[in-house]
Amino acid sequence: MNFTMKIKDHVEIIGDAAYIDLKNGNIAEVTIKTRGTQDNYPGLLVAIKNKTRGEVSRAFYYFEDHLIRGNPTNPKSHAATKLLKLHIWEDCGKIDWYGIYPKDSNAMSKPIQAFIDLYKGE
Repeated sequence: MNFTMKIKDHVEIIGDAAYIDLKNGNIAEVTIKTRGTQDNYPGLLVAIKNKTRGEVSRAFYYFEDHLIRGNPTNPKSHAATKLLKLHIWEDCGKIDWYGIYPKDSNAMSKPIQAFIDLYKGE
């Protein structure tokens, strides 16, 4: 992917990564990452990079740890979805959720935001 898009004053998407300017010489880089299987992306890597010192910290967030799959009120549906590892995949150039689309993809934002907040400037 070769594109650049500015989302907010301090957030830019370049290629397959989002860059968040933390206003203190630090930048948070959020990328979708594979864990050894081609075209299978089970989570997001968040790296904090300092403009002079390089990478300061990093954390990997698995989708399956934060997102709900299927319908938890329907035991048959929920049991079947437990067998699937929640991930994003690429097939024939199309990128989408594998199997079941998560019910609330915003659930990942809280732990990621808490991690990023540790490195924000005053």
